Amino acid sequence: MQKRNPNWKSLTVLLVTVVLGVAVTGAPAFAAHGRGEGDRDRSDRDRGRNERRDEKTGDHDKQDRRDDSRGRYDRRDRSGDRDRDRRDRDRRDNDRRACRPGSRHSSLPWGWDRKDFRHKTYYYRDGMFLLRFGPGYRAVHAPRGFTLDLLPSGCERIRHRGENYWYGDGAYYRYDRRRHHYEVCDPPEGIRVSWIPDDSVRVRIRGENFYVYGDVHYRKERRGDGTFYVSVRF
Repeated sequence: MQKRNPNWKSLTVLLVTVVLGVAVTGAPAFAAHGRGEGDRDRSDRDRGRNERRDEKTGDHDKQDRRDDSRGRYDRRDRSGDRDRDRRDRDRRDNDRRACRPGSRHSSLPWGWDRKDFRHKTYYYRDGMFLLRFGPGYRAVHAPRGFTLDLLPSGCERIRHRGENYWYGDGAYYRYDRRRHHYEVCDPPEGIRVSWIPDDSVRVRIRGENFYVYGDVHYRKERRGDGTFYVSVRF
């Protein structure tokens, strides 16, 4: 009796079918698994970017708050500086009105410096000068040749014929580069200023009006850019 050989073709087809079925049924699972991992990775990356963006936004907000706070403090400081400057200016103006040349004082105010100059003892502070007069003191004009390390407050610089002069409260100053100090000087003829002290005196000379402060004579001139006082000599 002849033996029957197994049908190898049928077995092969069956085996291929089983393998393909397993591959087909498992592919979606693997694909789904792959998509899940990718989604989680993208979610993690998005969350990291959002966190970093939130941190940057928070840092910007903090910086903005600091800037706003600093700006408030700066404005407050500037406002305080302006108030102090205004108070100092008002105090100086009051002191200068009280110490106009010719005024007398029973005692020496606090904070004045003392300096001997041409056999006289002067007391001075911020452009004001006092001399002993009887039992008290008398305010005088700034003496010519008197030297100062610092200019009085409120002086303005005037450029005249290539030279720098400083003017304040009717007095003129010039800087000595060799000795490194300021010196009270005579005003050069023709220099013009925008104002003179209120206690200057108007006089009439040769039919023309002049203004005198100390021993300096001024002619009042009106020009297109304002009113000026020009020093003159006779």
